[in-house]
Amino acid sequence: MAFGPQIPMGRSYERRELFGGDEGKGTPTHRELVVRDAIGERVKAGRRFALGQLQLPLWTTKGSRTFAAFEDGSAAITVNKFGRGTVITVLPDASTAANKMPELVRDLLDYAVALRGGTHAVDIVGTNENSDVAIAQTPSGFRVAVVNHNGTEMEVTLQPNKSEGTFEWVDLVSNNRAGNERSLRLRVPAGGFRAVEFRGR
Repeated sequence: MAFGPQIPMGRSYERRELFGGDEGKGTPTHRELVVRDAIGERVKAGRRFALGQLQLPLWTTKGSRTFAAFEDGSAAITVNKFGRGTVITVLPDASTAANKMPELVRDLLDYAVALRGGTHAVDIVGTNENSDVAIAQTPSGFRVAVVNHNGTEMEVTLQPNKSEGTFEWVDLVSNNRAGNERSLRLRVPAGGFRAVEFRGR
C-alpha cells in the first residue's frame, strides 16, 4: 500500500505498470473524496469524506481500478494488479487519510491483509501520525502494543473483530487484568507505551 503520489516506488519508468496510473499536469485543490466501490464493511459506496483543501497532482488511471475519486472525478484511491501482487495507492497523504477518513483506511488495510489470506484481529481507534502500533496473533487471541510519541497522553480504543466466548484483557507489563469488556479503552502516557493481550477462553 502506498500513500501519496510523491512516494517513488521502483524506477520512474515503472510507475505506470506499478501503480496503474500516471501523474498528469496541474495541481488542483481537492475538497472531497467520494467512494465509488465499497472495499470493506465499514464504508459504503457513495460515502463522501471532506478533505478541507488538499492540493495534489492530477492522477490518471491506466489499467488500475478506481475505488474512490475526488470531486472532479480524478482518481483518489486505486487498486492495480502488478505481477503476482496487488498495489493499493492512496493519493492523499497518510496524515490526511488517517484523520479525515479513518474508516476507509481500516477497510483498505483489511482488504490488503485479506489478499494474503489473513484476517485483521483488532481495530485501533484514536491513534495518529505520532504513534506506532504493533499487533501479533497468539494461540488464544492477540497482543497489541501502542507507542505514544505525542507530548500529551492519548486514549485509544481497541475493538476486536471477533470475540466469541469468554475472554479478558491482560496488561503485559504488570500482568494484571486490564478489562473483560469486548472493547478496551487504553490510556497511553506521553512518550510512553502500553502493551496488552486479548485472551479468549
